[in-house]
Amino acid sequence: MKIERPGNRALDYLRKEMGADPKVSAVIDAMPVLAERLLGDADSTAGSLMKSIGVMSRLFGARAKLIECVFDLQLAAIYPLAKEFLGSNIPASVSIEALSFQGTGKETSTATESDVLDLGTQERRGIQKYQLAKTLIKGVKDTEGWCFGKEYAAICSGHPNDIAYVLPVYPMSLIVRAYARWTFQSVILHIEPTADDKARLDAFVASAQKDIAESAQKLGHS
Repeated sequence: MKIERPGNRALDYLRKEMGADPKVSAVIDAMPVLAERLLGDADSTAGSLMKSIGVMSRLFGARAKLIECVFDLQLAAIYPLAKEFLGSNIPASVSIEALSFQGTGKETSTATESDVLDLGTQERRGIQKYQLAKTLIKGVKDTEGWCFGKEYAAICSGHPNDIAYVLPVYPMSLIVRAYARWTFQSVILHIEPTADDKARLDAFVASAQKDIAESAQKLGHS
C-alpha cells in the first residue's frame, strides 16, 4: 500500500471540499501511486542529466534540486489532462498542488518576473512559474521547455541564461513531458502508450535535436 505524505493541505482540502465527485475521488486515491511513479522517472532523468554536472555540484545538492525541477515539468505536462478529466480548472489546480507536495514534501511557491527572466525558477515549486513565463517571454513557443532549460543551466553552471546548457536539454524536456502524460493516462485512465505514440515521440525528439544542432552551428559561426 502506498502511503500519503502527511501535512498535505491541498489534498486535505480536495478531499473535504470536492471528494464527493467520483472523478476527484479517483484522483485522490491514485495520487500516492502517481506521485511515486513520476518521482521515480524524475530521479532517473536527473541521474542522466547529472553526467554533465561536476562533483562539487553534486555535493551541494544539485541532483535533489534537479529532481524537483523535473517533477515540476511533469506536473505542467499533466495539468491539461487533469483539467480535462476533472472538467474544471479548480479541482485540477488543487490536484496538481496536492501532487506537488506528495512528490516533494514542499508547498508550491510563486515565481516573480525576475525569477523567470533573470534568476531562473529552480527554487520555485509547482507550475505557476510556467504560467507566468507565458505572459513574459515572447518569441519562444515552448516556454515550459525554455524555463526548464534555464533551471538546468542555473543548476549546472550557476547562470540560468547559459545557452550552452539551455538548448541541449530541450529534447529531454520533451521526453519528460511525454512520459508524464503517459503515466497519468496509465494510472488514472488505465490507458497505455501505443507503439505509434512512442514512434511519434521519437520522431519529434529527433527533429528537435536536429534543430538544436543547426542553431548551435549558427551560433558558432556568428
